Amino acid sequence: MTDQQTASPAQALPSPAALEALNTDIGGVLESMEQVSDYLERVVHAVRRHVKGCDEVGVTILSAGRPHTAAYTTVQTLEIDAVQYALDDGPCLDAARRRRENRVDDLVVDDGRWPEFAKECRDDGMRSLRETCIKETYALNMLPVIDSYLALERAEFGDVDEAVRRWATIVDEMESDGRLSNIDIPLMFMVEQLLELGECDRAEHELERLESLAADREWDSRAIGALRLRVLLTRARGDETEYRELRERYRAMADRLGFEAHMAWAQQMV
Repeated sequence: MTDQQTASPAQALPSPAALEALNTDIGGVLESMEQVSDYLERVVHAVRRHVKGCDEVGVTILSAGRPHTAAYTTVQTLEIDAVQYALDDGPCLDAARRRRENRVDDLVVDDGRWPEFAKECRDDGMRSLRETCIKETYALNMLPVIDSYLALERAEFGDVDEAVRRWATIVDEMESDGRLSNIDIPLMFMVEQLLELGECDRAEHELERLESLAADREWDSRAIGALRLRVLLTRARGDETEYRELRERYRAMADRLGFEAHMAWAQQMV
């Protein structure tokens, strides 16, 4: 975010070379609304890659007056957005409502503009964010995503079985309710954890669910995530020939889409 009154044009704008690279990455024609999600994913990652000093990028869409995050680069972006949606206030919502740009140098410093937002950012953590969403009965569609990251925290602290159980429950509930927009998040977490546990058969079962969803909606973010996990599963099963073939497909797709995290993961595969 920038402040029109304080940021100089030289500071706010990318270099001509960066602008040309950015335009190349995000250029194209959308042929249907089904392609909007993938396009926005390309945009946020391209901006983060080409704009100097840009750490997090997200796109918020207002639907019937209610905001939701359509694309984001990292979970921190998601956290920041969810805090604002829960409080119905914050720099991004203010920018949308007042049609202006906002600059925030430090999210946790209360400069008097959005005190509750600053407080939530200070408190930090997914748990407090989840409580805020429930208390304010706002951004409840974010709860499965938040719960998925809470389960990831459990796994990182050693409670792996409970994390896997929780991801499975989240996926089943989302499928039952027809809330499929973020279902890839718990599925990807669960498959990767199952692979680390050596449970290849169960991992493949859950991966097939993810691949089916990716094929149905044709979202690049889901497709490349599913391909990465298929590469890892093939390596875990010891099929070197198929592993090398899938690895090269994954590297090519990551480069084509320009998804930095996947590009780095692909390069680490030997």
